[in-house]
This record gives sequence, C-alpha cells and structure tokens, in this order.
Amino acid sequence: MYLQRMGQTGSLVTVEVSDNNDKAPRNKMRNMARRGVLYLPTTTILLGCCGILFTGRSLHPSCMASVALLLLSRLLSIVTLRARTTSPWHGESEPGVKGDLLILLSEDRWIRMKGLVDDLKAVTSGSWLARPKHPVLCESLDWVAGLLVYIAVIVLVNAPNQGKVILALYALLGHGALALHNATCQELVMNERTVSVSSQPGSVTRYTRRLVMARELVEEIGRSDFAIRLGMLNPDDVDSGGKLKNDLVTM
Repeated sequence: MYLQRMGQTGSLVTVEVSDNNDKAPRNKMRNMARRGVLYLPTTTILLGCCGILFTGRSLHPSCMASVALLLLSRLLSIVTLRARTTSPWHGESEPGVKGDLLILLSEDRWIRMKGLVDDLKAVTSGSWLARPKHPVLCESLDWVAGLLVYIAVIVLVNAPNQGKVILALYALLGHGALALHNATCQELVMNERTVSVSSQPGSVTRYTRRLVMARELVEEIGRSDFAIRLGMLNPDDVDSGGKLKNDLVTM
C-alpha cells in the first residue's frame, strides 16, 4: 500500500532504502520520534490521567481499572507483535553490495528501489510477520488482549459520566493522531529499515509510454534481460549482443 500511495500513474518514482542503525545524531533523533508515534494512544491516555491527578481530582476506581486493562491489552499486543517480527529470514548477507530493483504496480505505477542489497532484502524478502516460535502462546496472548478491551468497556459502565467522557476523549485523540500520522507519513519503516522517496533530482520521472521508460533503463543499466523477463520488451527488440535495436515499434 505504501508503494502504491507513493507511486504516480505513468511515472517512475525512485525510492531509497536506508538502515535505521545509522550513527548520525539526526537519524537517531528521527528514529526515536518514529518509535514514539507507535505509543501515541497509550501515551495520550497516561497524560490525561496524570493531568487529572495533578489538578487535585481523583479518578473513579472504575476509570482506573479500565485504564489499567487497556494498558495491559496494549502491552500484550506489543509483545506478540515483537515475537512475530524477530529473527526474519532475508537470505545470505551481501555487505557493501548495492542493488537496484524495478517494481511494476497496478494503475501503471512504477517504482525503482535503490539501496544496499542487504537493506533491499530486509524490506522485500521473507515475511514481515513470521510465524512465532510459540504460536499457541502468542495466539492466547492475542485472545487475552482482545478480551481485555471488552472487559475494560464493561468495567467503565460503573464509572461516572465525566470519567467516561474523559477516557473516551483521550483514547480517540490518541488513535486519531496515530491514524493521521499513518495517512500522511511519507516514509515506510520496517525491519529496522526506512523506505522513502529519493531526494535526488529526477526522482519522479513521467513517461508517455512504458516502452520509452524500459528503453531508457536498458540504456542506463546496460542490460536488457530484466526488461524482457518483466514483459516490458520483446525479445525481438534486442539483438544477439543484448543491445537495443534502433527501431521503435509503436503500440
């Protein structure tokens, strides 16, 4: 979905994959901000509760119990998610080798993904959510996490209306902020890698025909086998030496 959203019909969009473990201070601060977004709903609820306590007001026991159940549910969800994203398979490591991938999407959107081969493998190979080592335990934790949300709603019934409104408001604000961030985010973060549109000039190039793009890429890279395998060029368009023929067939 991210690549589809970043792509443009009739255009080749170049994206870059970088490692989040960069030692630059700027990248460290940016990575900390990304991680903080994941905890917006929980943080918002906690800040709301702390604000009420610091103003001298006391929360109803039902409100406190409901908040505790919601936080425990979120904690269990994070634990199971981490269990599914650990030790993924990305093939053999190729340190220092640069890669270049061409991705054809629907709606005539084309993505060119650049970066180190290890970084490209991290975001394209294997599975992001793998089968956990203890599937029964993870499924049980997921089931308990979902059940705790319903229990929190039941417990909140006994709370006063003011407490219900405050808790619901902070929960909506936190999830709304998270949804807004995901909808407007220009980067994809997964497996400790970041995928973003290249800042270099010409990162978005528009073409009138896909064949023109294919011929330009073949001339730039010096290979035509990838274009033939992807169905962008016919074998007849290439001579015996793998070079493009000068004639351009119109379609």
